[in-house]
Amino acid sequence: MGFQFRALAAQIRGLEEPIDQRSLRGQYNGMNVERLLELARAVPFVPFSVLLPNGEKMRVKHPDFIWVHPDRRTIIVVAENGQTRFLNHQMLLGLELDQVHEA
Repeated sequence: MGFQFRALAAQIRGLEEPIDQRSLRGQYNGMNVERLLELARAVPFVPFSVLLPNGEKMRVKHPDFIWVHPDRRTIIVVAENGQTRFLNHQMLLGLELDQVHEA
């Protein structure tokens, strides 16, 4: 039921591939943590949002505002209002890149 709900919520929002497909085959990750780390470490950094099941988007405007715990299960995000959130990777629906405007 959980995977079906996440897939449906992602379709409603029009996300391309919000859930790591390995999770649908019974493997560990509910979301691709490697992709999250790739975005957080990108040079130049492009701000992105973490999508939650309740429809909330937590914007990550700088790489210092997100950490992945060594256990790879806990994602720590500092919201724009300064609030710190500890999130389980399995509750994340996906990631959404900010639009990059070319000059």
